[in-house]
Amino acid sequence: MWAISQTNPGQRADPYNPIPIPPATDANGKVRYISSCGFDTKLLTAGKIASDKVTQALNSNVRNKFYNIRGVGNGNTVTSQTWKLVPQAFDPNTDPDPITDTLGPGDGTLPAWSTRLLGLSKGHVINIPGDIEHMDMMNNTSIQTEIAKLLQPTPSLLARMSLIAKRQPVKIKTANRTELNRLIRQLERATTREDISPEERRASVRRRLQRYSPEELQELLARGYMDAVEKPEPNFRRTNPKRKTRTPHQT
Repeated sequence: MWAISQTNPGQRADPYNPIPIPPATDANGKVRYISSCGFDTKLLTAGKIASDKVTQALNSNVRNKFYNIRGVGNGNTVTSQTWKLVPQAFDPNTDPDPITDTLGPGDGTLPAWSTRLLGLSKGHVINIPGDIEHMDMMNNTSIQTEIAKLLQPTPSLLARMSLIAKRQPVKIKTANRTELNRLIRQLERATTREDISPEERRASVRRRLQRYSPEELQELLARGYMDAVEKPEPNFRRTNPKRKTRTPHQT
């Protein structure tokens, strides 16, 4: 993810090369990472090595066979961020969020600018428009059709494969977010009282879950899982995203 410093808009906030370098602070005693939440410079170094391996150039034999199929039509994807420095005593549970999101094109999870390998020729990057969901991409008819084209079947077989993709798309059935949020609020109200025992809490949870059929519970679970994977705060999004497209090099 591309981030810039909210304190100094001209400075890139590189998560792998933080300024100030831990455990140092800036002139106001603020830091990029807080040690109280388990920050470890060794793990950061290992992460940088892994990141470099993933993004290294492919040799020509592999590159000619490599394609990126990416969703570009979801305008609710985090494409860049600003990142404030925080006091060393920063509490993520109570203090204001230092990160501000900018939304733009992508698949709801990955920004479009990050879902192509640099160095690939234009014909090897395939853009899929429309409201694409990252967790459901392989079930998308357009994506299945593009994959079928890359397999280079005969014209008659391609036509049949495309027809099947259009007629029999496999969609993951999910509950809507409103229903999931309603259940979460009900469970919170039922389990946060301090005057009930653990047994009573479990019984209260069971009573509420029993109001749903097994199929409905599966759909609620699917919605919760997809949102948890896609977004850092799936049910209660940050209140300060800037809804505009922003390219990764802008500061």
